[in-house]
Amino acid sequence: MRALKFLTLAGILLAFFLRVYSLGDKNVWWDEGLAVWAARKALPETTLWTAGDVHPPLYFWLLWPWIRVAGEAEFPARYLTVIMAVLTVAAVFPLTRKLAGPTAGALAMWLLAASPFHIWWSQEMRMYIPAAFFFTLSAYFALKASSADSPKPWAGLILACSAALYTLYSAVFLIPACAVPIVLKAFSQRKVLARLALALVAVALLWTPWLSLALPRMRSWSVAEKPPSLGFVLKLNAVLLSTGVSANLDQYLPAGIFIVTVAFAGLILFSLDSESRKALPGALMLLAGVLLQPLAVWLLTQPRFLFYVPKVEARYFIPFAPFFYSLLALSLAAIGKRLRPLGLGLGVGTLALMVAFLPRYYEGRDWEDDLPFMVRLIQIYGHPDDAVILVSGDRFPEFLYYYDSPSGSLRLPVYPAPRLSSTLSYATVEEELGWIIGSHPRVWLAAVKPFLQDPEGVAAKWLSEKMKLALEFHFKRDSLYLFSHGEEPAAPSREIAPLFPLDAELAPGVRVLGYDLLDKQGKQGATIHLGLFLELEEPATFQFEAISPSGLPLLMDTFTLQPGYHYKLVGFRIGPSWGGQFKLRLRVDSQALYLGHVGVKRGAIALGEEEIKHRLSAKLGDRIKLMGYNLVGVSEPPVLHPGETLILELFWEAEAPTERSYTVFTHLLGPVLNPATGKPVWAQDDQEPMEGLYPTTHWLPNVLWKDRYELTLPSDAPPGDYLLEVGMYLRETGERLPVSGDGADPESRRIILGVIKVED
Repeated sequence: MRALKFLTLAGILLAFFLRVYSLGDKNVWWDEGLAVWAARKALPETTLWTAGDVHPPLYFWLLWPWIRVAGEAEFPARYLTVIMAVLTVAAVFPLTRKLAGPTAGALAMWLLAASPFHIWWSQEMRMYIPAAFFFTLSAYFALKASSADSPKPWAGLILACSAALYTLYSAVFLIPACAVPIVLKAFSQRKVLARLALALVAVALLWTPWLSLALPRMRSWSVAEKPPSLGFVLKLNAVLLSTGVSANLDQYLPAGIFIVTVAFAGLILFSLDSESRKALPGALMLLAGVLLQPLAVWLLTQPRFLFYVPKVEARYFIPFAPFFYSLLALSLAAIGKRLRPLGLGLGVGTLALMVAFLPRYYEGRDWEDDLPFMVRLIQIYGHPDDAVILVSGDRFPEFLYYYDSPSGSLRLPVYPAPRLSSTLSYATVEEELGWIIGSHPRVWLAAVKPFLQDPEGVAAKWLSEKMKLALEFHFKRDSLYLFSHGEEPAAPSREIAPLFPLDAELAPGVRVLGYDLLDKQGKQGATIHLGLFLELEEPATFQFEAISPSGLPLLMDTFTLQPGYHYKLVGFRIGPSWGGQFKLRLRVDSQALYLGHVGVKRGAIALGEEEIKHRLSAKLGDRIKLMGYNLVGVSEPPVLHPGETLILELFWEAEAPTERSYTVFTHLLGPVLNPATGKPVWAQDDQEPMEGLYPTTHWLPNVLWKDRYELTLPSDAPPGDYLLEVGMYLRETGERLPVSGDGADPESRRIILGVIKVED
């Protein structure tokens, strides 16, 4: 008994830890931003908006007071869902214990606690986890009601089902599942059917006020691109429940088949056991829920003229998920009852399979500072008469989540665009934006995921023709511009205090007043931004560096500023071989100032020289070594045909930090001149390493790493022998680095990797 208490408590603690871990390490996405956007309204407005939306209001009613007490930041706002998720894990214990005993109840808790799928949606501000909690409570009270004469479980069933219906409209599929044990009980006690009928009437009456408000406001539209097949929905359901993965289903389908087979095989054994037959109606209720879930998703995503037609999404499978893990625990217990070693092995194997997918899930939880810094820049440079044009498609909640945060000090009007059509065009841009620039002396253009509704950049081009471009900032996917009717330069406000205040003299006449650092942890390839508050009495040139854990300085940026008060935004990308804590340092000549640190979640997997198929010992300049190369997807000796692409992997290593950023060139030189260029180059791929993600200034010494290049031959390339050459040059001057070693051509400053035969 003591061991069982320990297992249940440990299961709850495990569920809590796995769901609170990395909770705030990911930006809000569209649906989460929309939830906060709705909950920021007055409660009657939130309710009326929900009435015209695709979900009932209960989750929004819960979120409304929650964010006012706990706050709107990612961690506290999502914590409400964590609470509901842990309550669901706790609730699955009595549900399963009533069917198959306390051991099965504890196992169900552990299965649900470790489920990557359930953990995923436990860390989202959405209504699906609360719905799963109410579904689980409904199942528990349905079991109690089918075997007790007391009115209490019936009251619990009515309230739980009503709460589920006020959380998700698809909860209508919960009703027949919960009715299964009650209807089966009615064969021996007819009065149970009367109680069920009364309970259904009570649920309908409780739901009627909401339906009377919502039905006249509901809209009918569809976002489904192609109706999914039932087979696809079943496959997705199995893979999600077993691994939490929603892509590359065929790759992970064996895991889903394994766990589903165990569940159904164990259910058969459970039904054959004479001691378990009394609980068979409850097991059939779980089975009904497991089967109704994919059927409901399939039906809801089929074309129709009424209400909302969604496309298949992983979250739609969450509400009945506790039913599956309860059924799986029941089945494993039934297998263990007959064959204890097999049941134990399958139970441990199932848990191990789920746990194995958890690192994959957490690795995807990364926070980016792009949108928060866009908002910060508007706060720092904004004037009270400014306006913000937001070109974001329907992604506006992601921007407004940060822009309308209670911590914001400047409230500028935000005009979403376009409003007259699905995309901005030169034919409509005057009508869309003309009245805005006529009403404000300056306008900000926040292009958030502009590929959705302004893929050609019409807004920025048109505004630059009508106004002066005063500021311009570019992020990974997004851009921010400030346009002005006047000629005065944009200046930062002295009223905005740094997030990290300082008052340090970096050099004579150069003071660092503080800095903004919004993201203190990143992953390889991510960009970290730093906002510097500087006051200069004379011009100064700055070097911004990241100091590796071993103490090596890596140059991130160099810039020169004139006298005055400045806010300088610098950004740097985290290299693929980085790992650990990197200190940030600002230098002017020999004077240096440390500005905090950035942690890199995980270091790169170390490469070994055995991965290099064609080894070299070549050198570029006095610090960079080319260790070898691979040709991917071609025969040996390599043969290409016109129109095909050669994929080249280069293996690099630096002997010491590099102070200049070099561009790599990779060329295929043909036997005759290319008429399109007048040169022998028929294919090339010139870029900073990793498409600019890992410039040579970021390279850690003595670390082998791999880069990838693609050279596509034109369709008119003549047959013959082509030379494959590589090298490095400074983009500003075109000057190539000197070369030495294997394949080196010192006169042309290139390394010849070999000959590629091109055949018709």
